[in-house]
Amino acid sequence: MECSLRRPSLLLTVALFACGDDGGATTTDGTSSSSAATSSASSSSASTTSSGSGGHTGHECTTPADCNQTSTACSEPTCEDGMCGLSFLPQGTAVPDEDVDGDCQATVCDGAGTVVFVPDGADVDDDGNDCTADACDGVDPTHDPEPIDTVCATGGGAVCDGGGNCVECNDAGDCVMGDLCMMETCVPSGCNDTFFNGLETDVDCGGPDCLGCTDTLDCIIDDDCLSDFCHPMALVCATPTCMDGFPNGAETDTDCGGPCGDCPDGSACVVDGDCASGGCVQSVCGPINGCSLGAAQDLTSQSAVTVTFAGFSYTPKCIRVASGTQVTFQGSFASHPLQGGYVSGGVVPASSGPFVPVTDTGTSKTVTMTSEGTFPYYCQAHALSGMTGVVFVDAP
Repeated sequence: MECSLRRPSLLLTVALFACGDDGGATTTDGTSSSSAATSSASSSSASTTSSGSGGHTGHECTTPADCNQTSTACSEPTCEDGMCGLSFLPQGTAVPDEDVDGDCQATVCDGAGTVVFVPDGADVDDDGNDCTADACDGVDPTHDPEPIDTVCATGGGAVCDGGGNCVECNDAGDCVMGDLCMMETCVPSGCNDTFFNGLETDVDCGGPDCLGCTDTLDCIIDDDCLSDFCHPMALVCATPTCMDGFPNGAETDTDCGGPCGDCPDGSACVVDGDCASGGCVQSVCGPINGCSLGAAQDLTSQSAVTVTFAGFSYTPKCIRVASGTQVTFQGSFASHPLQGGYVSGGVVPASSGPFVPVTDTGTSKTVTMTSEGTFPYYCQAHALSGMTGVVFVDAP
């Protein structure tokens, strides 16, 4: 286009407008209006998100592997039109990795990226008993007894008794060679003939074939008695007591332990509570970490207790507290890591309890002692140097 410039001041402005390049008119700030529009459109396009299931996140990609979106068991990265996004798995998709066997529930996706639990009648809890029917009542496992005489094998039995137990017999028809069924056990017919014969230790009882004898009847060994105790002097069956002078029943040693009270040091034990010392170390009653219950500092009247440590000792070392007491340890755990357990020849770390796992940072730790029992601890670095202690906790 040829332009006339006879009136410079006015026509120059017109010429610049009319003769500008094909990219569009120039704005007052010197920017091409067409370029600005193009830039605006590009920006709008880049910020648009997908209306799909998961949506775009604005990251550029070629394949889903280029995307670093955090996915869940119910979502997965996508790459659509060069943009990263997330796609939710369909509702009802199974998530086996998060399922718990036997809880009458299944883990599935809800269609919005979340794992949810839904009732599953097929996810029964197998109790390993042939004489119960494993089923679900909603999300609650059930174990109703199978009908009487249902064939079973649990525990060496043969038939169900209708009460959920697998027994040898319900009647003589379940036994062989003419044996009788007595107390759900097959026994030779001679065990009910009112005569003292065969290998019985008393009339129709005892020995390897018949049922155990009741108290006061003759016996040779404990198995001859229903009470599992044949008095070794009188050779008669008797009910164990905590004052009969023999280790029997649920005792851990003679007339002590279990239901019979605390055992003295040196006695056999199973748990700390079997011992007067409060410590059962390698199945023998005695002090634990140098502490015994009777000699421990009684702090049962205090709701909060502080144990300090420096050098190679805890102060106080042996304490007795009430259930619910807050015990605070103060010192450098970096220098003296706190670990639950005891020392007996070497260190024996606890597998659970208030001092597990080890504390090896900071300078203060508070533990609420909620459970009754004996809770030994030691410094992981200096246990063999005697840096040990115990918290004895009374019953609530």
